[in-house]
Amino acid sequence: MVAIVGLVAAPAWAIDDVMVQEGVIYNADGTAIDGEHDITIRYYEGAQGGNPVHEETIADLEFVDGFYAVEIGGGDDALTAAMFLGNLFMSIAVDDGDELSPRIKMGKSPAAFVANLAHDVVGDIHPATVSIGDTEVINAQGQWVGDPTNLRGARGEQGARGAAGPAGPAGAAGA
Repeated sequence: MVAIVGLVAAPAWAIDDVMVQEGVIYNADGTAIDGEHDITIRYYEGAQGGNPVHEETIADLEFVDGFYAVEIGGGDDALTAAMFLGNLFMSIAVDDGDELSPRIKMGKSPAAFVANLAHDVVGDIHPATVSIGDTEVINAQGQWVGDPTNLRGARGEQGARGAAGPAGPAGAAGA
């Protein structure tokens, strides 16, 4: 079987963490597959070998002239952001067949370019709290709760008047 595959990732805000995977699959003789088929999609960290980091089987998926589209990650085995931090390769198997080869290297979707801003934030941010490592430094009320070393607080009340200093030199004579 030969596969031509396209990936469409959903925008990265306020929507389900799913991807739409679509493609077209032909039999070895060049005819498009039709009807309902089971499809298994696996994601691996390498182009060959290894164990899948995600596997999902969709039963009775409708193929029309070889074309199909399916949501990945909407089932019990959800996709996680951590899965996509490195290179990821996708494989497809139809019905009880072997995985098609080669595995398909996944690239960035347009929404992922927006996510790059998280590595170099510019503009306003709105976190619930701020931590460095496991240490919270700003709590949910916006108060600094971290180490106060080298921090300058609000100006305090004026202190008592000090003693008078020595008399200064006489000034120049006026006109």
